[in-house]
Amino acid sequence: MLKQPLLIMAVLASGVSTFLANAHEPSSINMPSQLLIKSAIAVQNKSIVADDEAWLIPGVMLGGEATPQYSGAAINDLQLFGRLNLDNSYYLGSKLGYHQHLGEGELELENYWLGKYFVFDNSILKIDVGQTATEVTPTANYHASQDEFTTKPLLAEVFFGGHHKDTGIKANWYWQELELGVEAWNGDSWPTTSTTSTKSGKGNFAGFARYHGFIYGIKTDFATWYSKGNAEQRIDGRYDSGHSHSATTITAPDVSFTGDVAMAGSYLLLSHQVNDNFLWLAQWEWIHSQLDGQIADTTQSAGIDQTLDGYRLMLGVNIQAHKFFVQQEHLAINNKFTDASTTLIESQGLYNDGLEPQRLILGYHWQWNSNFTLRIESVSDKTQAYTQGENETQQYWSLGLIWQHKLL
Repeated sequence: MLKQPLLIMAVLASGVSTFLANAHEPSSINMPSQLLIKSAIAVQNKSIVADDEAWLIPGVMLGGEATPQYSGAAINDLQLFGRLNLDNSYYLGSKLGYHQHLGEGELELENYWLGKYFVFDNSILKIDVGQTATEVTPTANYHASQDEFTTKPLLAEVFFGGHHKDTGIKANWYWQELELGVEAWNGDSWPTTSTTSTKSGKGNFAGFARYHGFIYGIKTDFATWYSKGNAEQRIDGRYDSGHSHSATTITAPDVSFTGDVAMAGSYLLLSHQVNDNFLWLAQWEWIHSQLDGQIADTTQSAGIDQTLDGYRLMLGVNIQAHKFFVQQEHLAINNKFTDASTTLIESQGLYNDGLEPQRLILGYHWQWNSNFTLRIESVSDKTQAYTQGENETQQYWSLGLIWQHKLL
């Protein structure tokens, strides 16, 4: 919950992922001091799990904020951004966020940082220090008010616990169309440490290389990245007291994980403005995760070597005030256990019986005016195991509204 004085809101800054304004300059260089509010609300016709049940994916350990939207209306996201430019190329930034589940909400100061950029003859170096999000992939920084869908990407939930935030330092170097980034974090964010863990993080490091430019007239954004960290007694704290967003008692697996966590990935974003009325885009992403360590509950323990591969493909078109999107996600799971009992594996939901989770989303946006966007989406979710005779695919839809307004 938010404990800092509300005066910090005067220096709130945009948390949007850094992209180049042109081939030589990061967009943050020319960003003015500002205060901006973004919000997303939606009503959903049904939940993929009952209100008193934990959302689980067989074979996968979930945590962080990896929780689905429940039926009914909710404020999916409310963000207050701002930026205060200081002298000598310094700037302050922060983001105040609010989201709601099952009628209960949480307000917190998600991000706050101090930045500095250095301009050289033909390159730029930018350094940020504070609590913010990784820039290895935009998927790690999902928010309903700034992304295409109300539903969180499956890859964001599985690999980053919904979205990433941690305390650390980031350095980005820009040279022509190339960007190189290195990051060092406390490791206090999923997948290295759970939110409710009594153990502090042991550090997490990441690096990436990204190309921003045009290839044969097509705007191209390609990146590849690697991240390495260590988890100590990481648990699923999504439904613990003070973090569950619900008055209903929900029981999640009590297994803890201790060991190494290595991740890598790549993504490619292509877009082309055909004419004044038509734009198309295509995005492909792959994320790989390798967990090597020990799992334990209150009575048993075992060794685990887990490999997860996630794939995401999104296609979209923009025709005047109308946007259409389709996104397919797929997850491949490979768990190997040593000295493990069948009881431990099954009771903790780590036996997936060949299930390969999938999620298909169809979305439509109508840009009502510059500040309001109507959003409709239909979801086919196949992330859970069902008893014999039940349909493995859950179908639901949502109707939402995105609103943004520049306050200063």
